[in-house]
Amino acid sequence: MSQVLITTRFRGDPVEVMAGWDRMQSHVFVTVGLLDDEGRWRDDVPPLLEAWKEVAVRPTELPAAAALAAGVRDKLDPMDIVVPDMLFGEIAAHIVLDAGNVIVRYDNDGKRDVIMGSLVYPDQ
Repeated sequence: MSQVLITTRFRGDPVEVMAGWDRMQSHVFVTVGLLDDEGRWRDDVPPLLEAWKEVAVRPTELPAAAALAAGVRDKLDPMDIVVPDMLFGEIAAHIVLDAGNVIVRYDNDGKRDVIMGSLVYPDQ
């Protein structure tokens, strides 16, 4: 499973958006959880959002993968949760590369930090 993370706000409260590609289950997912004062997921409340889309055939080209990643935006937009556009590009790349065991965190300025794993692009 790949995960792309960003901390943002929902109705004034800090939340973490976790989205990505689950290659074992073959689906794109997004989960939004409330954070406590120390930046950890609160376990006393359920996630604000848990959604996924099963994918019958994994796209191997970016345009098709980007369309799947846009589904994450479709879930966040009605909640007025704003994340940088590059998050969706990251998810699309994870889909195309069938990434697993990759965790990437973005800050609100778009700075990317690879926490675990790496992506190897086909031309490298």
